[in-house]
Amino acid sequence: TLFPYTTLFRSWFDDALFFGDSISVTLKKHCAKTGDLSDALFLCEFSYSVRNAYTGNLKIWYQSKQYAPEDVVPLTGANKLFVMLGVNDIALDGGIDKAMMCWDVFVSRIREKSPDIVFFIESSLPIYHDAEYDAWNNKLFDEYNERLRQFCEENDCVFVDIAHYFKDDRNSLAPEFCSDYFCHVTYEATAVWAEQLKNPENYSVNPRSIDYGPKS
Repeated sequence: TLFPYTTLFRSWFDDALFFGDSISVTLKKHCAKTGDLSDALFLCEFSYSVRNAYTGNLKIWYQSKQYAPEDVVPLTGANKLFVMLGVNDIALDGGIDKAMMCWDVFVSRIREKSPDIVFFIESSLPIYHDAEYDAWNNKLFDEYNERLRQFCEENDCVFVDIAHYFKDDRNSLAPEFCSDYFCHVTYEATAVWAEQLKNPENYSVNPRSIDYGPKS
């Protein structure tokens, strides 16, 4: 195991900020109802992507105003930043290569204004098998997630590998976790998601990682 204990306490997420798209919106709703991740703040936008974070075409709402990601992070007081983005990037022109270029700029811009923030990059979840096509399929998402893992290793980020918990034997989003025969998840899935975020074994941590010790 990566750590000498078995779970991260809810309070560990008190200073965590989550960026994501409509998939993460469902996790936000689950956590608002259950408190599974304590006081974590979710700033998630429908159709958000690492590419429109890069271009600035879609901004993030916070306290009734819109911000670029790098401008909103210091306003929240967060010390940990969890990001799941990619489902809206893979099929665009440039595919994975373009997405990774956008990730590089995205992380750099945020670190310029929040140098002490710790990045936790979550693996992109699989999609339902009937939704797959040539430019948007689970083989590509596996490749993308591996590129994210490599990016984390090279850029002092922590990779959080949770995608495999949601796959069926076809390497697709399992029917019991899919809400729309497409890419969105059920509340059952978000319960698993929140639980696995508290599992240190899903975190690939580099030597410069922060203290993951339990808190009462």
